Amino acid sequence: MGGADAKIVIISRDTSSGTFECWEELVMNKERVTPAALMQASNGAVVQAVSNNKNAVGYIGLGYLDKSTKGLKVNNVQASAQTALSKQWPVARELYIFTDGQPTGEVKALVDYLEQNVKGEPAVKGNKGNCSNCRYPGCRYNGLQPDQLPDWMKKRGIKK
Repeated sequence: MGGADAKIVIISRDTSSGTFECWEELVMNKERVTPAALMQASNGAVVQAVSNNKNAVGYIGLGYLDKSTKGLKVNNVQASAQTALSKQWPVARELYIFTDGQPTGEVKALVDYLEQNVKGEPAVKGNKGNCSNCRYPGCRYNGLQPDQLPDWMKKRGIKK
């Protein structure tokens, strides 16, 4: 493949991550990444680990791709918002927003904001998980952890 004859360092998201879940399902066919992988708690940490080690390889959410990392083509398709939305990029999944009933107030404003930006323009471009520059501070974390979502949905009669 080129480059130095060196051991490849594999960087992975931790198992509680949606990025990990997507990678495991769409790329790994539900097989686990090697136990030798260095697990990271955030996409930003993966970017840092890969960009600081020329022998490292990892995966991140599309919104975290920047000049310090190199996105790879899959089936000769470059990852972008447009190729993900058109479903040409095979390593993409949809994001679902759940509300308890019809959204109102600030929740409705957030849903409306996300829906108007669905055509390929990221709603919070550059946010990278730090909600301090978001119009809706804390919106990504509103107290519900990803592992709590199935129980939350079940209690409200929402089927996956």
